[in-house]
Amino acid sequence: MGREGHDSELQGQLAFAKEFQRAHDRPLRVLHIGNIANNAYNNALIQRRFGIEADVVCYNYYHVMGCPEWEAASFDGHVDNMFPDWWATELGGWRRPDWFVQGPVLDCLSYLRAKNAGDSEATTFFWTLLQARYWEMLDGIAAAESRVRPPMPEHLADTISIARDFQDFQLSQASRIPEPLDRPTIVLPEASIEPESVLSRTSPAVSMAAPPNPQIEQSRALADEYPNPEGPGRLVTTYRSLLTKYVFVHLRREAETGVVARSSLAVAIWRSQRRSRGLPRFGFEFPAGVFTIPNPDAATPAAGESNAHGTLRDTRAPNPKGPSRLTSIYRSLLTKYVFVHLRREAETGVAAWSSLAVAIWRSQRRTRGLPRFGFEFPADVFTTPDPDAATPVASESIVLAIPDPDTAMTAASTSAAVDVGALVIPVVTRPEIIDRLEFRYFEKYGKGEDRSASQRAALLGDVLRQFTDYPAEALVSVEAFASTVANEFADVLEHYDIIQGYSIDGFIPFINGFKNYTCYEHGTLREVPFEKSYNGILCSASYKNAAFSFVTNSDVLPSVKRLKLKRERTVYLPHAFDDEKISTFRAKLKIPVRDAKVTTFFSPTRHHWHAAPASMQKGNDLFLRAAAQVAQTDRDFRIILVEWGVDVHRSKELIRELGIEDMVSWIPSLNKAELRQLYCSSDVVVDQFMIPAMGGVTFEAMALGCRVITNLDEAQSAEFFGAAPPCLAADSIESCAARIFEVLADPLDDDGRGDAARLWFEKCHSARRVVALQLAAYRTICAA
Repeated sequence: MGREGHDSELQGQLAFAKEFQRAHDRPLRVLHIGNIANNAYNNALIQRRFGIEADVVCYNYYHVMGCPEWEAASFDGHVDNMFPDWWATELGGWRRPDWFVQGPVLDCLSYLRAKNAGDSEATTFFWTLLQARYWEMLDGIAAAESRVRPPMPEHLADTISIARDFQDFQLSQASRIPEPLDRPTIVLPEASIEPESVLSRTSPAVSMAAPPNPQIEQSRALADEYPNPEGPGRLVTTYRSLLTKYVFVHLRREAETGVVARSSLAVAIWRSQRRSRGLPRFGFEFPAGVFTIPNPDAATPAAGESNAHGTLRDTRAPNPKGPSRLTSIYRSLLTKYVFVHLRREAETGVAAWSSLAVAIWRSQRRTRGLPRFGFEFPADVFTTPDPDAATPVASESIVLAIPDPDTAMTAASTSAAVDVGALVIPVVTRPEIIDRLEFRYFEKYGKGEDRSASQRAALLGDVLRQFTDYPAEALVSVEAFASTVANEFADVLEHYDIIQGYSIDGFIPFINGFKNYTCYEHGTLREVPFEKSYNGILCSASYKNAAFSFVTNSDVLPSVKRLKLKRERTVYLPHAFDDEKISTFRAKLKIPVRDAKVTTFFSPTRHHWHAAPASMQKGNDLFLRAAAQVAQTDRDFRIILVEWGVDVHRSKELIRELGIEDMVSWIPSLNKAELRQLYCSSDVVVDQFMIPAMGGVTFEAMALGCRVITNLDEAQSAEFFGAAPPCLAADSIESCAARIFEVLADPLDDDGRGDAARLWFEKCHSARRVVALQLAAYRTICAA
């Protein structure tokens, strides 16, 4: 198609936004869920330019590259990758737009409800609360790293104090709600869980007939790990070595890569234990108290013996100061099998590797009228219940027994201790706070009406039946996410014409029965949908049932075919990108005259070429080895690398081994303005060599008119974009070396590859085309 015909087609699709507004007397409304790598922010930004009312919800995710400040603001200095402190960063007057909401999921949804209702006062309140929540989180990180932040601004402190008062008020009201007689049952597909595993009140008969319980064996092992008060020295040494080996190594990796990749159970347990001691939840520098030994009197006794029925019997004399044996085991089970998952969900925003225990615990809380969410547990969450009222541990292997409320101690007991999920803690609430205006905001814009419950249950049943050969834990995780996170979105989705889920967040509208949803892929389809895991189920189910799938990486086309996504419902979409901003930047930039004698290769790519997982690797070592080969021919050139990534130390070691230290210089992470300036002042930009597709570095450098060396499947790219991008393709040491020679032979780009790259971008990857392609899909959805 010629340029004129191409522009005419785009213009026709862009006209749909205007047609919709005339017909409905309002703009087309789109909600983007998720914001990895600022893809949703960039997309909503350019959609708004063409008359679409686009909002973004970035829940429970704070990585610097998921924050619009990284993309849009100009700032100097270093920011923390995992939890950037934007208050401590000069942003040049830039302010976050009110259509981008980030923070805890429930607060985000309250904000969107108030915003969509047009309640400006409530909207302002929840916006302030979201800021206060994040300030409080940063305070915790600073405390963990022995840093001191400025005091929380008064207006933020007042807002979060009101939120806490309302939570106390809710708890005090919930404590007056009588216990329902009936309890819901969680039933999973027959192929994955035996009938005995259905949640029920465990009877002695069942316990006697049941086989030995693996969970009890695990709790016995956990009890063996508790400190021995008579030999703390050896234990502390062992504990520290275990933390170093199994915990700190994971946290260090998370800090360096910004990715919570298959975090271990040890990490989750460590975080939950810190939480139980009131220590800060985040941070990778640890206070001395992290190794503190728990109170011996409150510790779980060493493992006892099993009686004939497979239940534990404590062979030691009872400790009048400590908890009973069964109570200690139950507390340990809650810590290990429930709180650990809740902590991980709070930190990552993903209900990964959840368990049946979590689903049961949550269902029990729902039956008692307790809040379903909130990872802020009461201070005495681990306080010991009355030993005489404790419920024995169930014998079934995958059932976590919950104490019987009929035998649990009453709130009037002399002990203030209460077991989580069994009873609520009586809270004394000041009478005057009940009439607070802000309380009405919480009540009006908190949990919305769930009109999708029956439809969601039916869809969930269908999904679980499709994956009966998957691990039971994965199936339970899906159920837990659907009933404890996705369900909260139900009423919010109704405010929008289109819901666009990024990565696997398309599952949220799908499981709520919202048919007008699309999925936006940014590398998601490479491996995830084929994993026999929780993420695999969410990914596969959401994309297969989406009205449209936007595929942004040409290398996943084989995965699209493998998933059997319909071609007419699959859109090959360039990454959302604000090329207008790039053009303005380029026009204002004063690029120094290049020296033909010294050629500069700039590689801003994350250093990840050795450490797992393989899907995250960039192949940086291939370029370094190729550069060393070229250097042996007496060619003079320079390499600039950015010091970030899990394998930086390995890259430095490799550079020393190759003897090219004098050619290489390292710089710290740059903000977007600095990064773009260096793109333009370098002779060539070097991206990655593992995935045969364009990444963010490549298309942004091309938009600026730069030559780029990267891995690329030219035939696949031509099918995807309509024309292959004019990159310098390389995927091995040999091809990298050849490309380096090619650049050195034309240091000033007399062949015009940079200009060709810019022209290709304007035709095939412009913001105008990105919005038009999406509007064509939206138009079909709305017409249906």
